[in-house]
Amino acid sequence: MPGKFFVVFSAIEFKLALSLANTFFDLNANLSGVVEKMPFQEKLENFVHAQVMGMHKDEVHYQRCFDWYSKADVIREARNRFAHGRWAFLLHEPHIAHVAGYPDGKQSVLPLSIEDLSDLVEAVIEVNEGLERIVNKFD
Repeated sequence: MPGKFFVVFSAIEFKLALSLANTFFDLNANLSGVVEKMPFQEKLENFVHAQVMGMHKDEVHYQRCFDWYSKADVIREARNRFAHGRWAFLLHEPHIAHVAGYPDGKQSVLPLSIEDLSDLVEAVIEVNEGLERIVNKFD
């Protein structure tokens, strides 16, 4: 399940980059390469900003963008945590643990059940589908 989470997250990041590159290319061809160097959070913020600027008083689209942004930011935080750590099994417990190390030598352990992981995968899929609706402007 963590693999599916990362695959769908990568698809989201690719679609954000593609949308931003097209937006920037329309403004100035020299800016399209800037997108490749942006961290995910910056891509996310620039995407929503571009959507808001181009919606011409469409309240439904406006609200859809901000609702989507909130969900996407939660997924971003989960990805950041999962990308900087390792997975472990907790003996005698029905959980998988994500273990993250910190520069001070401390570790944090986040126990996750199969249901927790499934919920995260469903959430990232929902964010991906929401991105499609925003980019294509359909329900």
